This record gives sequence, C-alpha cells and structure tokens, in this order.
Amino acid sequence: MPDQPASANERYKTFTVLVVDDQEAVRDSVRLMLRSLGFGAILEAGNGEAAKEQYANRPSDLIICDINMTPTNGFAFVKWVRQRNSGSFRTPILFLTSHTEREVVMKAKEVGIDGFLVKPVGIADLTVRVDRAMRIYVR
Repeated sequence: MPDQPASANERYKTFTVLVVDDQEAVRDSVRLMLRSLGFGAILEAGNGEAAKEQYANRPSDLIICDINMTPTNGFAFVKWVRQRNSGSFRTPILFLTSHTEREVVMKAKEVGIDGFLVKPVGIADLTVRVDRAMRIYVR
C-alpha cells in the first residue's frame, strides 16, 4: 500500500509552536485553533521578554507573534530570534496583528517575517498561513 499523506490532525503532532500575544483571550483562541490542526505542543508567552525565555529554553518549530507588546515588541523579538537562527535554518514566524499599514508590512519584511495573520484570525486563514509557513518541514 503506498504511503498516504498525513491527515491534518497528524501532520503537525511532532511540532512545537510558540504563541506570543499580550492578550490572554487571543492566545486562548489561537491555541484552540492550533490544537484542531494537531500541533503536539503549544507554548505561550504574554510579551517578547517571556517569549525570549520560552524560545531559549525550547526552540519552537513555528512562532505566531503579536507586534504591539511591552516591554519587548514583536519586531524586537523577531530580530532576537533571527540572530539565533543559524545557517540555512529559519524558524517560520507569522505576525498576528491588526496593523496592515504599508510601513508595518515593510518593517516586518526587514526583520524577516514569513507571513501575516490579521486579527481577529479565523481557522481558515490560520490554516492557510500555517500550512504555508510549515512547508519547510511538511510536504
């Protein structure tokens, strides 16, 4: 019997995702959607500083990150992650934001963002963006 592609609920079971947002309700919503996609481990952080600690202790396969947080915003956190990514590997990072202004998009490209999720994010958009970002792991 030929190999069959993994189902959506099995495809991501060995992967870890870090969700960074200062709003607990947003993290809860995203976590539930990621669970439905089958992610094995979902880590959370309420700001960029907490996210640095999480990532340093357990690097994630995917990061979904808000932009506007204190004391460390999403741009600074992404720069920090990119400095730690070595060689040809880059952790896929999606910005989760309500900001879609041209300046924000340009700055996001400069720091190395792989895509955007616009708040409030729905399961269909999350699925498309996550699948696109995770292509480096799952074919």
